[in-house]
Amino acid sequence: MKKLLFVFTLLFLFSFGVYAQDFSYAEFEESFSDFADGVAASLPFNTTVGLNWSDAYIGQFPHFGVGLTLGVTTIPYSALDPVFDLVGADLGSNEYLEKIGAPIPAYTLDARLGGFILPFDVGFKIGFIPEAVKEKLPLNMDYLLVGADVRVPVLKGSGIIPKLAVGGGFNYLRGDILIEELVEGEVMDISDMLGNPPGTDLLTLSDPDVNFNWQANVIDLKAQASWKLLILRPNVGVGVAYGKSKAGGGLITDDIVYNKGSVESLKPYFEAAGVPFPTAEGILVSSEDVGGWSVRAFGGLGISLLILKIDLTGMYNFTSGSIGAAINARIQF
Repeated sequence: MKKLLFVFTLLFLFSFGVYAQDFSYAEFEESFSDFADGVAASLPFNTTVGLNWSDAYIGQFPHFGVGLTLGVTTIPYSALDPVFDLVGADLGSNEYLEKIGAPIPAYTLDARLGGFILPFDVGFKIGFIPEAVKEKLPLNMDYLLVGADVRVPVLKGSGIIPKLAVGGGFNYLRGDILIEELVEGEVMDISDMLGNPPGTDLLTLSDPDVNFNWQANVIDLKAQASWKLLILRPNVGVGVAYGKSKAGGGLITDDIVYNKGSVESLKPYFEAAGVPFPTAEGILVSSEDVGGWSVRAFGGLGISLLILKIDLTGMYNFTSGSIGAAINARIQF
């Protein structure tokens, strides 16, 4: 079960083969800024996983359906690579990831209900990690994806004439990953952040944690056509989304040691260097709100076995070049 949950695949790799190394705050800030900006720009695409059912329109009440969607979209690998390089993560060969991007999985529980009186259907989706499952995961993670949409039929479809529907909705995404004890049992020298040569006036973080977080609010408009060919349901669609997103990350520790005095005495030096003073909240870097439009195409094939429906869907984001895929299984009447 937990392998099907939202897991930032690269970050599992990140927990192995990592060693402490010195870096300046400028390098730290640049690396996590690249991560924040790259992820924030890609989040609207990830929120569109779920509710892309093969039927462009399910019909009015009492038609309804409930199911599960598992999917994945990608973000540019260049957004993550600087962070891995910064802390010395050994990821081996990255040619495949550099070509298709780094995967961000997503999952939702989906439901659709046919409209009353007027012809429309409405959909709801939610994905989260239950507390009982969080305790069994190898990383401290939090994940929430919720969304809703309304679709209105334009064509009812018959024979080679497809069902055609247009609609719109809203999606909200929030995620957080904490990798504990980046350098277990050791310390990380951050003296360079203040411009000090390593090995002189040492300022260290003991067993630092790494945090990644992201959030997105997205308005999504889409049009979809579908055909009924015996038990098959081929479908194609286009979507346009506008999102406001932000992401960030950094180092977190509650054990900061200065070998020549109190850490508090270094506050003026942090201010002079333009470096946030490290606290229990950490040394964090966040993107500003990243807003913008994205245009995508999606389509796939559904299989209808009486009330059991299974869909395979592919997606392509024209704006960023990202790709995505999803599988949905549901009971639909």
